[in-house]
Amino acid sequence: MPWVLTIQGGSLHGAQFRFEASTRLTVGRGADCDVRFHPTADRVVSTLLIAHLAGAFFFVLYLVVWVPLFLAFLGGIVYLVVREGRIVRRLLTPEVGRLITEAELRVAGSFWGRVRWLLASLGRPQRLQARRRFLRALTKLAFCYWHVERAQAAGAQTMSLPRIPHLYEEVRRLRGQVGT
Repeated sequence: MPWVLTIQGGSLHGAQFRFEASTRLTVGRGADCDVRFHPTADRVVSTLLIAHLAGAFFFVLYLVVWVPLFLAFLGGIVYLVVREGRIVRRLLTPEVGRLITEAELRVAGSFWGRVRWLLASLGRPQRLQARRRFLRALTKLAFCYWHVERAQAAGAQTMSLPRIPHLYEEVRRLRGQVGT
């Protein structure tokens, strides 16, 4: 089946070139080109070529640089969320039965558990706010324990130790407001 190339603008406007599907066609300004553009009148050809190359360069740069950076950033977030959950579960496990229940520990130590628990109270703004504060106080308490643990391992002092009784009482106060 023959192909027809019709030029839509420039010095060759309206010109038609017919060739077979297996024909190789060279388009440009050189003397060896099958379709030659005028060297000064058809400047838009160069502009379009440069714009096309710039778009291709941007796309390749995007794929090679930005997509891996985004994936690395996303991986870092996932790593930190998982690490936080492990720290919260490990350091609040001794508080089960004294301060919190096993179910509250599972919720506080799991990202999706937190999301589900908060979404369950969307229709009740006071309960939602109490649950957010409860989860924040539990996380702060766990990280105060963590900070004290690290300071003791390094033989240093920390400002987190005096905060533990206040956070303990805040968790105890908020437990009555969160519901189940």
